[in-house]
Amino acid sequence: MGITLTKTPNVTSLGTPGQNVTWTIRLTADPSAGDSGVLLSDQIPTGCVYTSASQDPNDATQFAQTNPGVGTGGTVQWTAASLPAGSTATFTLVLFVTHHASPQVTNKVRYTSDNVPSPGVQAVSVPVTVP
Repeated sequence: MGITLTKTPNVTSLGTPGQNVTWTIRLTADPSAGDSGVLLSDQIPTGCVYTSASQDPNDATQFAQTNPGVGTGGTVQWTAASLPAGSTATFTLVLFVTHHASPQVTNKVRYTSDNVPSPGVQAVSVPVTVP
């Protein structure tokens, strides 16, 4: 099972802490093989809190989403029974970067499935610099 997983922030540097950063997560299945029991898991990094998350409503496969409470840490998860061959799913994750963030915030997302067991495939975003 081949998948491509990327994660990209909308900015690479913040002028000051106390702002939202939006990450775009893109999951693409190999054209020759789909997958089943799909789980995307995103642990909110230290110094950030959850604001919102969504999936592109035009994606052919819609994932169920589990979120922590707004203003808290924790994990955002997206699950789907299957991911068809050649399909793409796009997600948006918005986190508020607090004044307690380290000089760089790096956000990671992990993909596991029936065919890709833990630790799975991980995508690491470009670090966001926080003054």
